[in-house]
Amino acid sequence: MDDQNRCMRCMGQKDSQQETCPACGFSEKDFVPEKHHLQPHTILKGQYLVGCALGEGGFGITYIGWDMFLHIPVAIKEYFPSGVVIRDQGQHTVSVFAGKDEESFLQGRSSFFREAQKVAKFDNNVGVVSVKNCFLENGTAYIIMEYISGINLGAYAELHGGKLTFTETLKLLRTPILTLEELHRASTWHRDISPENLMLTKDGKVKLIDFGSAMESDREKKTRVLMIRAGYSPVEMYSSTGEDGPYSDVYSMAATIYKLITGVTPPPATDRLDNDPLVPPSALGVKDISHAQEAALLKGMAVQVKSRYQTMEEFFDGLYGKNAPAPAPSQHQKRLMIGIAALLVLIMVGVGVWLGRDSQSVLVGPAPMKIPTDAPTEIPTALPTEAPTEAPTDVATEAPTERPTETATPVPSAVETALRDFLNANGCAIAADEAIPADALARIGGVRLLEGNIDFTFLTDEGELEYRDSFYMNPWRRDDPQTPDVRGEALTTEINLADFACFPNLQYLGVWDMQATNLDALSKLPCLTTLVLDHCGLTESDLLTIAQHAPLLTTLNISNSSITSVAALASLTKLERLMISNTGVTTLTPLANRTIRQLMTENTAIVSINELRGTRLAKCIRQWNCPIVTDGYDLLGEMPQLEEVTINGDESTDKSLVLDLSPLANAQNLVWLDVGHVGVQDIHFVSRLPNLRYLLIATSNLTSTMIGEATLPETLAYIDFGGNRITSLEELHLERLQKLEYISLHANFITDFSPMEQCTATETWITDQHSPDMLMGWLGTSLREALNLPPKAFITQKMLDNVIGVTVRDGEIEWVFYEEQKNHDAWQRREREVNNWGKYIDKYSDNWGDPLFLTPNPTDADLPTMNPDSFDLSELQYFRHLHYFQLRNQQAEGIWVLPKLPIHWLILSNCGLTDADMPYITAINVDDGDRFNELYSLNLGNNAITSLSGMERLTTLNVLLVQRNAIRDLSPLSDLTRIHSLNISWNPAITSIEPLAQGMRETLVNLDMAGLVVDLTPVGGMENLDHLRIGDDWNSHRIALDLAPLSGLTGLKYLHVLGAKVDNVEAISSMSGLICIDLQNCGMTSAKLTALNGHPLTTGINLERNFLRTLDELDLSTLPQLKEIALDGNAISDFSMFDGTAITVYGRDWQNAAY
Repeated sequence: MDDQNRCMRCMGQKDSQQETCPACGFSEKDFVPEKHHLQPHTILKGQYLVGCALGEGGFGITYIGWDMFLHIPVAIKEYFPSGVVIRDQGQHTVSVFAGKDEESFLQGRSSFFREAQKVAKFDNNVGVVSVKNCFLENGTAYIIMEYISGINLGAYAELHGGKLTFTETLKLLRTPILTLEELHRASTWHRDISPENLMLTKDGKVKLIDFGSAMESDREKKTRVLMIRAGYSPVEMYSSTGEDGPYSDVYSMAATIYKLITGVTPPPATDRLDNDPLVPPSALGVKDISHAQEAALLKGMAVQVKSRYQTMEEFFDGLYGKNAPAPAPSQHQKRLMIGIAALLVLIMVGVGVWLGRDSQSVLVGPAPMKIPTDAPTEIPTALPTEAPTEAPTDVATEAPTERPTETATPVPSAVETALRDFLNANGCAIAADEAIPADALARIGGVRLLEGNIDFTFLTDEGELEYRDSFYMNPWRRDDPQTPDVRGEALTTEINLADFACFPNLQYLGVWDMQATNLDALSKLPCLTTLVLDHCGLTESDLLTIAQHAPLLTTLNISNSSITSVAALASLTKLERLMISNTGVTTLTPLANRTIRQLMTENTAIVSINELRGTRLAKCIRQWNCPIVTDGYDLLGEMPQLEEVTINGDESTDKSLVLDLSPLANAQNLVWLDVGHVGVQDIHFVSRLPNLRYLLIATSNLTSTMIGEATLPETLAYIDFGGNRITSLEELHLERLQKLEYISLHANFITDFSPMEQCTATETWITDQHSPDMLMGWLGTSLREALNLPPKAFITQKMLDNVIGVTVRDGEIEWVFYEEQKNHDAWQRREREVNNWGKYIDKYSDNWGDPLFLTPNPTDADLPTMNPDSFDLSELQYFRHLHYFQLRNQQAEGIWVLPKLPIHWLILSNCGLTDADMPYITAINVDDGDRFNELYSLNLGNNAITSLSGMERLTTLNVLLVQRNAIRDLSPLSDLTRIHSLNISWNPAITSIEPLAQGMRETLVNLDMAGLVVDLTPVGGMENLDHLRIGDDWNSHRIALDLAPLSGLTGLKYLHVLGAKVDNVEAISSMSGLICIDLQNCGMTSAKLTALNGHPLTTGINLERNFLRTLDELDLSTLPQLKEIALDGNAISDFSMFDGTAITVYGRDWQNAAY
């Protein structure tokens, strides 16, 4: 599916041609988002597609979004405190307004994260919207939440005449009230309950939303910002010193019920202090509420805390029938009490002073659009230094006691910066000049150093790692528990393990690719149970140090080292997981008496495992990444606990090696078997494995005959037979495998797929079947050389999947690879590498060049000679992840293959293309949910194309270069609304650029239309244009240009006019944003120089080959940023105006008085 074609209002799928969403009727064409909002189609974290804003409050903006990995809608909440920050529209980044308190912003952002963490603890509660992710990006914070498809209770009541019956209201709110009880038991208050923050889902459930948005505080500065929702916030929330608690949510819930059953918003709590105007529900016509229930409701809305229910449990009992209070007094009794109430009012005056009545209104909370809501109020206040004169007496409180200040442990500089960033991002709010407190250091349970990054994780209240099972704190380099061999890579950085002694409760320490020193410092980490020193230069003596100073280790990874013996580890009696992959270890006998359950020993020097027969170790192992041994695997059949076995070689493994795995027939508890890049003798043994669910035998020369001789167990849920020599599916007997969920048969030699009709698997991978002569031409030869393969070696699909970019130029082929990964990090790595390649393309693909001294377009005589040998693109069909392809100066054949490729960037420059090739190019639009599989940048320059017909289908294009063709009509481009960079130069048949003003008026940033004789009026309306190039070349005045239509381009930064007769040059005066002014060979005279004055941002001016004799009209005082000016080829004799300035002048010595 193409995620960019989703509706930005409801996230429903649309066809690329549909302007209006068929599901909700939304038209993006007519939609203008607020400038400070994230623009629709923005992508966060490489995973979340941002749609329209759902609502906006004082502290943030909530958008509808789409999770492109899980393919589900989400709600995206962005921390964006109103009046404090501003957004850079070009970069999406958020920054603090000048003069605002950046420290308070950072503390608020930390609190924003903290609230997400609180709510995440209640993900299993049906009454709470679940939190799916939170992260920092664009200088601010984001929370990804469950998207609720439904309606808030305020809007629901409006649809039912403005109010609901009391009976229905109690039924709807039962779950939210019970949910609040659970939250309160965890000392967590909602603080913003209202009908608008209670969502009724399609299945009739009611959920709390916008949790925790009501208060942000800065305890150190004694200030905080209070979010007040008039009518629903209790009186204590109006005060900067008010103590909120469970009773605050009781008030808001009671007020919510009151609104729903009466249709009347309760008076603000502060208006009820002196003369309470609240009318009982029964007096407003509510018929189905008993006296006891009404009394309970009004007690829940009591203004004073001490008169109110103290817990949600008490309120629930009062409403639903247990311990309900006595009925409210009659009107007669109330009149008798007025005198007493008057006295109480006098007492309350003193209290009212500190309750804070000054307020200003702002909108807050993600209230659904187009539905009127009761807007909350934001009251920024200074916290008074004096305590309130009166406090509630009924609430049991504990007098604050001074806690002795703990001495902060010094934190080494090697980890301090990263640690501060982590703590501040997670709510600790530690100032830059403040020492990191000891209690913060004590919370750190895990530290991980990999690829130049330092990651941390906290300990939970139960003393376990928060992210124990995640990628960031596992003992492997990545999620795939198969260790890459990096022993040959030099270690250029040292890490002193003493740097981590400041963490007294550290349980996990992971270091990769750094020389580890001072290992005896491990003795200062008494809680350490997991240690990773992968590719850290370890020796046998280091192992002895580890065993002596970290005796409690349960997990140890010492892969990628030169160690040859593990004898020193025999004393680690608690060891359960050991990784020694890619080492020189020759035997495991020193560990024979250990109770290791998970063992990784692939790519070691071990030649026999049978020596462990009968040992305690053999009886305990459950998961084993085995080495490839030559004496057989008899031991595997004698290991009663064995559940998982992995035996994987790599590209360097001897392809003639064939393993006999028949002893595995006795491993009755085996669930997982993974064999790869090494031959297998047969697989008949799998039929005797009653618990086998995962069978992976890939790139192992497996044939259809071998499968036919075995009977695959019916327990299988997952099969991967990719990269083998299977020719038929009949032998698999797929009709028997009724539990199969996934099957991969890619990169085999299958021609008949009809047996797949009987397959129950919901996921299948059967593409890219090979023929024996695949990639045997020039392309294959080059790829084999790049991979250091023999000339006729078989190229596997895995190798092809590593290719993301191919460049063919001047008889040479260049390859761009990414390392294939199986874990969740693979997408991000793929995105990073493809994007980096994209930056390279932007720089070197006939793009915009030097903004000051732009190289002119080449003449036809300057174009490179086309290579006489054609290039056949058809072999590109095997590259499943090919996102970039470039072919220059060579005849292109096999263009038909392009629609089959996931091309993101395509360059076919000077390739002999004609109109006959265009149908294949305009069909490039793969719709499979991968956003790289949409054409982003297209360069068709220097060909023989006359028509752009069909280009209207390429709606994902952002960059288009069609310079030096024979194009006549630009109308097919009128609907391409994403293009920001366009080069249509040197297409002399173009007579009008009006179509560009239709689709690209707001999006176009870079425009090159040199060599065109057209009216510039449409350009004048392109308000976001940054770069503009018009005119002819240095030696011509063929074109006459009127610059008057460009006077409105106040945001233009780079203007290049070459070789044209320019009229109305004074239009440049209004282009106040110009950085570069390039007017080469434009008939400029000294009198016209006044148009260049008054440009405060201009740094470069090029006036080469004009008719300048003096510079008297140029006022340098109005060009404060000018750094360079080019004046070659004029008739200027006096350059003294530049003396004493820092301006570089080109052309002092190349003046032509006769010119």
